[in-house]
Amino acid sequence: MRLNIILDKEQKMSQTMINSFEAELASKIHESFPATKISIKKGTTTGMNSLVSK
Repeated sequence: MRLNIILDKEQKMSQTMINSFEAELASKIHESFPATKISIKKGTTTGMNSLVSK
């Protein structure tokens, strides 16, 4: 599974905060789904999508 999160670049979030968020999210998700790849980036709007492959 792949989880992509896009954060609005207008939000005042430092890269350190984004990295901490990604690490915490990964630790929680990998407990149940260890093969999940997580990507968090800044973009024009906030959004999330997930891709599941067999």
